[in-house]
Amino acid sequence: MPSDNANIAALKPTARSRVTNGNALLDGVDGRSVAARRYRDLAMSFADELGGADKLTESETALVKQAAALTVRSEELQAALVRGEKVNEVEITRLTNAVTRTLAALRKPKGKQARRTQSDIFSRRGAAA
Repeated sequence: MPSDNANIAALKPTARSRVTNGNALLDGVDGRSVAARRYRDLAMSFADELGGADKLTESETALVKQAAALTVRSEELQAALVRGEKVNEVEITRLTNAVTRTLAALRKPKGKQARRTQSDIFSRRGAAA
């Protein structure tokens, strides 16, 4: 059995999932609800900030979807709070932190950055003085 990765890319589009092909938002989700429309808007916006959905890796796409889902839930809880409904403070705090961490992970520069040494740091400080 060949271990060539080109075989993976040669799959027919019909052999991939509807979500992968972009024909479905999420598996089993109609896409017409208010939450689904907001999710789609957020996912597209986050992807656009990163250069467009067609430029994202699978892991970045997963993070975009995660950030959109967490944001939708956070907004639902915020709306409930403003309406005067009882809201679980722990849940809203955890969601806020999770959204922040997920968006931060998306904004990290691509590729590995060269590790700075102490001499690099001190030489830059000396040049600035």
